[in-house]
Amino acid sequence: LLQAKNELTESGWAGFQQVLERWRVPRRLREEVHLGATLTFLAFLLSFWFCLPEISDWYNRQGLADADAGKVGSAEQNYERAIALNPDNVAAHFNLGSLYEDLQEFDKAQKQYLIAVKGDLPEAYNNLGRLYLKKKQYAEAVALLQQGLQLNQDIPPEVKYSLFKNLGWVRLQQGRTAEAQAALQVAVSLASDPETQQYIEFPGSAHCLLAKVLEKEKLSGALAQWQKCTELASNKNPDEDAWVHEAQLKLKPAKNVLPKP
Repeated sequence: LLQAKNELTESGWAGFQQVLERWRVPRRLREEVHLGATLTFLAFLLSFWFCLPEISDWYNRQGLADADAGKVGSAEQNYERAIALNPDNVAAHFNLGSLYEDLQEFDKAQKQYLIAVKGDLPEAYNNLGRLYLKKKQYAEAVALLQQGLQLNQDIPPEVKYSLFKNLGWVRLQQGRTAEAQAALQVAVSLASDPETQQYIEFPGSAHCLLAKVLEKEKLSGALAQWQKCTELASNKNPDEDAWVHEAQLKLKPAKNVLPKP
């Protein structure tokens, strides 16, 4: 575009006039040629302008492919290109934020999630809420997670699971165990549903957190939840590492108890 724009400067048009003279184009036709070239260029600009969102989406998809392949630098560049072409591409903002979060650049991640939230992306509400949770900004986290659940759109099951799980986690940190239990039971239900469980990457988290809630309230079923926590936990999720260790400590005494003869 910059190169094409340069052709329309005075020096560019002077060169264009010389070309017309060499071709012996009559002077009376030169203005028509000039007008035709201008209209052609404007038509090109308009076509390119309308294609910008599609080109932006293409760069966003390239970024996702690069991220999956472990090409972090290329992924970042492609997300930034997508955003430069279409600043309202909330998916690109979210994906760039997710990339920054994986790199533990949390301030950069938060900035991108805040933009994605303005586009009512449920995943952005969840991830930004989780960032606030880890910063112990519990009130902000709760507000975002609840807003995400109240969006007037179909929320993917894996996102709904994460929203309820993180809401339960926040309520546990706040000491509001009854609300934590209610949210976590919904998350466990989603993770146990045969129609949705295939989409949920870390189903063990909700069981780990629910075990903590039941144990704190001295309710039955805590050991069963700790067991599910160890069975379903993944080493890909850093949040689950401490929970699994706690689960193993809770389950070890129970396994060592011998039945009475």
